[in-house]
Amino acid sequence: MLVIFANPKMNRKDQLLIWLEEKPEDAFLRFALALEWIAEGNDENAEAIFAKLIEDESNYVATYYHYGALIERKGDEDGASKIYEKGMEICKQLKETHAFNELRSVWEELNY
Repeated sequence: MLVIFANPKMNRKDQLLIWLEEKPEDAFLRFALALEWIAEGNDENAEAIFAKLIEDESNYVATYYHYGALIERKGDEDGASKIYEKGMEICKQLKETHAFNELRSVWEELNY
């Protein structure tokens, strides 16, 4: 996907925030903003976005990998494992094999 910024002097996070004003429920924009928060070292904001995404858009499977990794980085291995497990369940339902395999891989590293 090619993304062209409306204002080339504006950073990605600020542009995403503007777009989210127009489309506050857009799962991709919310997910991308969470990744920008992580890149800036603001795990708290990213965590809030990921938690809300899972609540609102449980089928947005990319969320589970990054959310689980964030929780794992914070030292909550049980919490991360549960997020990965929930993501694997959703991936099975959606027949998202690639995402399922990625989640299973990180889940196995964490649990074995």
